[in-house]
Amino acid sequence: MLDSRFLGFCVFAVQGFAVGFGASVSDLEYEDNGDGITITRCDSQASGVLDLENVLIEGKPITQVGVGAFGVCTELTEIKLPDSVVSIGAAAFRQCFGLTSLDLPAGVTTLESNLFNGCSALTTVNLPDGLVTVSITAFDNAFGLTEINASASSENFATIDGVCYSKDLTTIVRYPQAKTEAGFSVPAGVTAIGDRAFYQVNQLGEVILPMGLVSVGDDAFQDMDALTIMTFPASLNSIGSHAFQASGMLSQVVFEGPAPVDVGQNAFNQVAAGAEALVLPSQVDDFGGEGEIWNGLVVTVVDTPAGVEIVRMTYGEAKVTIEIKGEPSTNFYCYSSTILTSMSFVQEATTPALVTTDANGAAIFEVPIGSELKKFYVVDSVPAS
Repeated sequence: MLDSRFLGFCVFAVQGFAVGFGASVSDLEYEDNGDGITITRCDSQASGVLDLENVLIEGKPITQVGVGAFGVCTELTEIKLPDSVVSIGAAAFRQCFGLTSLDLPAGVTTLESNLFNGCSALTTVNLPDGLVTVSITAFDNAFGLTEINASASSENFATIDGVCYSKDLTTIVRYPQAKTEAGFSVPAGVTAIGDRAFYQVNQLGEVILPMGLVSVGDDAFQDMDALTIMTFPASLNSIGSHAFQASGMLSQVVFEGPAPVDVGQNAFNQVAAGAEALVLPSQVDDFGGEGEIWNGLVVTVVDTPAGVEIVRMTYGEAKVTIEIKGEPSTNFYCYSSTILTSMSFVQEATTPALVTTDANGAAIFEVPIGSELKKFYVVDSVPAS
């Protein structure tokens, strides 16, 4: 039978503890797991810094932190765990509202569910190099998080500007909720948006996806307050369940190609009322026809002006070029304002009035569409694909 007790009753058995201010081992409960010590609970009144780096309990190292062990310890600001810890249970730091940073021991291989749920002051998490698995709910409700850092020697994860990726940079694992940018361009080479990757990221109004993206995971863009428009490249094959659920400002979803083969349950549930799926004329039947409801979105065909024909779409490394035949008027229709950074138009005849040029020399035009002004690019020739 496990020997469970309050450390406060057996302080004589604790080695390596220096008396000082703040939290102490006397605030903890533990169990002997045979190979070491499992911390099972911390007094919710413990405050300040809890330093366990050099602590032995009854001559044994701390090897595990149990499920919910530090849950609701709202006054702890830092927890220093020893390198002997190899396992941290689910919700171990749940609602540690005062916790500002945490270095996870090198031997930890899994971040369990709800591990940092409600850690609203936590700004940085440094991942151990041997980490293998991150639960999709590990960072839920961590609204202060700006960085999830993996070192260069990490075996399975990488970090770019605080965003966590798979080691090979093909999957976005988690975008921190408190990063301040209003827009984000997913790097070229990413083929998958992981489950819950942008969950509760409330400041992003636009996420630009690269050509070559294949899948969007479950809950990937769920509960994003500012997201208004999303453009999917023609390479997309699947959208996970609840992928955009409760992103209530999302009003336009642009498809550069055919309908994805797999779309999960409630993928677009509770988006903006009347939200549209904007599709090319050549692909409308794939979505059920104009005016039909496709996974909760109203199918809207993006028309071209009279006398204009889209004759070719060329996919390059960083852009999509549409070659147009005809003589469009100044009312030339641009079917997505979001594609500004990834799409160019080539025309063989008259162009609308030039407004300006961008840093790369591409011409930018403002074109009235009803009561709106939308922008699109025109280049002098078809770039190499």
